[in-house]
Amino acid sequence: MLRSLSRERIYTCQATADKGDRRLALARYLRNAALSAAITPALYALEVTLRNALYASIEAHVYALKIPQTRTYPDLPSWLDYRPTLLHGRGEEIVDAAKESHHRAQRKLPHKDRKRMTTGHLIAELTFGFWVSLLAPAYENHRDKTKIVLWPPLTSAVFPGEPRYDVVEKTLISQLEDLVRIRNRIAHHEPIWQMGLPRLWATAVTILAHMCPAAEQLVRDTDRLVAVLKEPELSFLRAIRNY
Repeated sequence: MLRSLSRERIYTCQATADKGDRRLALARYLRNAALSAAITPALYALEVTLRNALYASIEAHVYALKIPQTRTYPDLPSWLDYRPTLLHGRGEEIVDAAKESHHRAQRKLPHKDRKRMTTGHLIAELTFGFWVSLLAPAYENHRDKTKIVLWPPLTSAVFPGEPRYDVVEKTLISQLEDLVRIRNRIAHHEPIWQMGLPRLWATAVTILAHMCPAAEQLVRDTDRLVAVLKEPELSFLRAIRNY
């Protein structure tokens, strides 16, 4: 079992186990996996809700502004594809990488199974971190007329439950960055049990409530994090007693 998971994968768990106890390390690895599974629904709900709210609000904003732009892909009607780009920093580079990722995956398929990239494909290719980056101060009022101003004009559209931009700027951005970090650690099977999971879960559902109370309630109603947190390491040790 330990060889299958690899020493590197459970190294941190073993290092914190009493006297390097391998069975305890494996139990902690399994408990970490259970905790990751328990907090993931809140993170996924937040990520999808945020990206959809941002995309739709920015799309309506760009249309209302009647910004004259050309697109790299004429059949991809998305502000993400505008040239010159409306994005700041590495935004254009990240979007171009997402496009290439989609095309690279399609090139591996038989020609008859390949799909033309749609706006939905492009949105799904972009990371949680990219969407959070759109809340950065760079998108506030500025002098560069070639870039789009999102905040505070879109605050009430994206966060109807918290329309005060100062709260979004000073609080939500740093909180979302914390949530991006734990989401990435989960994706790489890294330890999360010492990251203050109840606080991070509460942060995720609070931000979700600012955007979609119904989604927040669904996450609360289906939550398993509290139950997993209460489950002792001993129960995971019992689960592996035959391995």
